[in-house]
Amino acid sequence: MAFSITPAPSLWHDVITEARWFSSHGEDARIARIDAGPWYRVTDEVAVRSEFATVVAGAHEEHEAIYHLIVGYRPTGQADPSVVIGCVEETSDGVTQTFDVVDATSDPLARDALVDALVDSTTPGPMTWLSAPPPPGIPATTAAGFSSNTLLLLGEEILLKIIRRLPGGAAIEAEMLGGLNGSALAPRLLGVFALETAEGESEPITLGLAIERLANRGDGWELAVAACQAGRSFAAEAQELGQTLRLLHDRLADVFPTEQRPRHELTAALHAHALDATADIAPLSAHISEIDRVLGPDGDADTSVVTQRVHGDFHLGQVLATDDGWRAIDFEGEPLKTPQERRQADSPLRDVAGLLRSLDYARAHHPEPDSEAARAWGEEARAAALDGYGPIDDPGLLAAYELDKALYEVVYELHHRPDWAPIPLRAVATILAGAAEK
Repeated sequence: MAFSITPAPSLWHDVITEARWFSSHGEDARIARIDAGPWYRVTDEVAVRSEFATVVAGAHEEHEAIYHLIVGYRPTGQADPSVVIGCVEETSDGVTQTFDVVDATSDPLARDALVDALVDSTTPGPMTWLSAPPPPGIPATTAAGFSSNTLLLLGEEILLKIIRRLPGGAAIEAEMLGGLNGSALAPRLLGVFALETAEGESEPITLGLAIERLANRGDGWELAVAACQAGRSFAAEAQELGQTLRLLHDRLADVFPTEQRPRHELTAALHAHALDATADIAPLSAHISEIDRVLGPDGDADTSVVTQRVHGDFHLGQVLATDDGWRAIDFEGEPLKTPQERRQADSPLRDVAGLLRSLDYARAHHPEPDSEAARAWGEEARAAALDGYGPIDDPGLLAAYELDKALYEVVYELHHRPDWAPIPLRAVATILAGAAEK
């Protein structure tokens, strides 16, 4: 098959803008261009490569992002019609050929060609394995339901995470998992799928990660919601979760640099987020003065806080229950933050707040979420998580992070799941009421 197929932006608009991993839903968007990467595998039946779509979105095209496409080209008529995105023509030496275009993660032949190229140890390729690669021909399937990335299951022991929105350069998760390797707090990083850039330019662009596939009984969200709906205590599990989070923070502080930052810098950033959240949200704008009291400057202006690398997006869905205890996953940080923001040292209390807010969301799935039984379930789980984590030196700062998270949730829910908005609105009211009593 020829090597000179030109990317076809016109075929990909609807695919990209309707994908779960597209980050600008609800905004006008267009594909400015698609750049092709090198071929990974070319046979008479399929050719596979990465392509990079630059998408601009927003009323004034103020948002630009690069999305990673794994594209397969099949001779026309050979692919399952249900996965064909469109057709392209390619002319070489006066001969015109037509090819069906597929997302390689959806077409079995293209997916197998990609995986074969990544595990091939006989020739240099885009995958750097940190240990022996899996054998050629390893079975590969595409996991359903993954959102911000695409997950391929390689046999029983490996997850291949295809990164869809590219931040540029090395992936945050590769750094984090690499630092945690051997800690038994997270899955092992097994390999990095990356594309070398032109000489003299930035470091290689990470396109995916091979990660240990952990046998588990479910994630924390599934288990907590099931317990709450059944009226079963989650205190023991929550306490262990708190302990695991503390161990995770201790490990990250050992591996990555820590910093002393003025406390007022942290609260000022939270305050700025709050102002953005309350600007156009009527249920929140009425509480601006109360929010100011929680997030505004207080105490000694010279007070400093130890900051460090944190998970950044810690919640019940980011932990798996294994036979050896809880394991944290998905170390990408908040997807809407820039790589620089995600790498910035922060208070570990951001992750603690994320865990507490997630427990409250699980409480909201009780058959009677506002009942005394549901509130008691949530309070018990919260207290157990804090007990497991250990002493909180600055309860006021924890409240500030919880408020910041709840305000973000209000805005998100009002835009995407209005029926869920009462969950974080109730939390905002509770946090503000607790602050007023102090």
